[in-house]
Amino acid sequence: MATSIARTCFSRVPFSLSSFSSNQSKLLIWRLYPVAKYAKKAGKGAAVGPEKVRMEVTTDPEKLLQYCCGANYFKEGPEIELKPDSEYPDWLWELHIGPPLKLEELDPETPQYWRRLKKLDIKRHNKLSKYKKF
Repeated sequence: MATSIARTCFSRVPFSLSSFSSNQSKLLIWRLYPVAKYAKKAGKGAAVGPEKVRMEVTTDPEKLLQYCCGANYFKEGPEIELKPDSEYPDWLWELHIGPPLKLEELDPETPQYWRRLKKLDIKRHNKLSKYKKF
């Protein structure tokens, strides 16, 4: 089979594949197979992607207290104005925004506890399997 593939793909090879063993001819076929064009690196003068646009950072404290700067994803238009705290839902102020809680700090009756336990177990398993011999 290897010789038939070689004959169809590489008819211009200046030598006969019958002089090689089957393993050598398979290796030879892989060596002669053309490299894909998408794997080639761009040379000099190649097109470069667009430059990254750096957005302005608002440092005005009065504007930061009245508007949510950077949250408006439209190209044009005003910034989103902040509302008073009473117009936002109560659960918003109860969200945990610090570093993730440790397993001991979570309640075992919550889904967050079991998700964290599963994640830690996967990490432990991956660390132990890294040191296993084949």
